[in-house]
Order: sequence, then C-alpha cells, then structure tokens
Amino acid sequence: MPSSTNPISDAEPSNPSPSEGRPGTGAPDLAHGTGKNFRAAMLCSAVLVSAVAALLAWCLSETGLFRFKAAIVDLSMMGHAYRDVSPQTREIAMLKEASCVLGTLGAILAMGMGLIGGLSGGTLRGALIAAGAGLVMGGLAGALPPWLVIPPYNRAEELQPGELGRSLLMHWALWTSLGAAAGLALGIGLGNPRRFLPALLGGVIGTVAGTIAYELIGAFLFPMAGTGSPFSATWETRLLALLLVAISSALGATALATAPPSLRKKPTSIAS
Repeated sequence: MPSSTNPISDAEPSNPSPSEGRPGTGAPDLAHGTGKNFRAAMLCSAVLVSAVAALLAWCLSETGLFRFKAAIVDLSMMGHAYRDVSPQTREIAMLKEASCVLGTLGAILAMGMGLIGGLSGGTLRGALIAAGAGLVMGGLAGALPPWLVIPPYNRAEELQPGELGRSLLMHWALWTSLGAAAGLALGIGLGNPRRFLPALLGGVIGTVAGTIAYELIGAFLFPMAGTGSPFSATWETRLLALLLVAISSALGATALATAPPSLRKKPTSIAS
C-alpha cells in the first residue's frame, strides 16, 4: 500500500526525471501531463470555466453595463455650426464598449484557467498566484487589442466593405491574445515551466480554430447578423462568439499543457 493517500502528491516525486511516472499506480504525473483521468478532468474543468466566463461577460454586456454614449461635439456643415455626435465619437464609444467586454472575458477566463491549473497541483497558494496573474494578463489581453485593431479595420471597410478575409483577420487580432493569456495562466498554475509554452500555444491555436468556426457559422447560418463586424447585430451571435472563443482557447491550452511527451525514454532497471 502506498504511504500517501493523495494521488496528486504521489504523482510528483521530489526529483522527477522526464522519463519517470508512476507505472502501475494509475496516478497522474502533473509535471509531464500524463494520466488519462487527470487529463479528462482538466478538459472538463476548462470547458466549465470557459463557458462560465463567456456567459458572465455576455450577460454584463447585454445589460448595457458597458455601453457608452458618444460625446456631442461642435460640428459645422455648409457654414452652419451645430452640436451633435460625430463618426469619431461614435467610434470611441464603440471602442470603450469592446474594450470592456473583451477585457472582462479575458480577466474571468484567464483567472479561471489559473485557478484550475493551481488547484490541480493541490496548493491553494499556487492557485491564487496563477489566478491573480491570469486576472491581470487576461484583462489587458482583452482590453487593449480593440484600440489597435478596430480603427484600421473600420477605415478599410469604408473603402471596400464586406470582405470575409478581412473579418477573419480582424477577429483573430482581437481574440488571439485572450487565448494566449488563458494558456499562460494555466501553465503558471500547473507550476512546471516546461508547460508554459505548450499551454500558451494551445490557447492561441484554440482561439484560431474558434475564430474560423465563428466566421463559417456566421456566414452560413446567420448571414444577416453582421458577424463580420467586431460585434454582431444579434444577441445570439454575440453569445456564440464569446462561447466559441473562450471554450476553444481553454480546450486548446489544456490539451497541449497536459499532453504526454511524444517521446519517452524507457526506464532503466536497477540491479538489486
């Protein structure tokens, strides 16, 4: 009988080698992402956390909490001065809303991924550190891209509107950093530096897959919903966008972060 009743602790010996595991015990090896039960539990947790993050961000945005009124400025037309909103102030109001929505999604998603990564290691301190890092990274990863991506996209749309390729690139640029932040937070929570890069790359790859799925679903099933815009015209497609981005990035990050090494050395037997 093993002396420890904690399978997570048994999975991480004090000096693990890349080729070591817990053969015959069924215990997961967190450091190297093995253990079918552990990996399945992590994937299920990632889906749950990401779905909750998307739903919370969507609910807050649909209540009007993130809506901003466009500022009224002095304008003139044909020598007559008047005060009204301008295209520039409308764009700024929209950028503020987009920044708040994506910043909220990124903060909740990355915080949740950091929590499940840290709690999988059995340490509350590690979970809190990863969650705090994810909160900051995810918030920034969601809040900053709209200010860099949407204005040039709007200028291009004014010249030649409705290009699917441009819409795809715009959404990639808006959402990819969300997946990267969520993946990195998961890697920090797992506590193994070798998991940082796979988790980050997995989050990015997952976001790219979710973006493609959204563009195709929007084009074929919701052709009148304006899914090519930064934010679509219907609540169903706005919810769909947040769910696809969050769940795909979380699944991608978790799948790569917990994947077993492609090559393993056979353990050498020690003669008694």
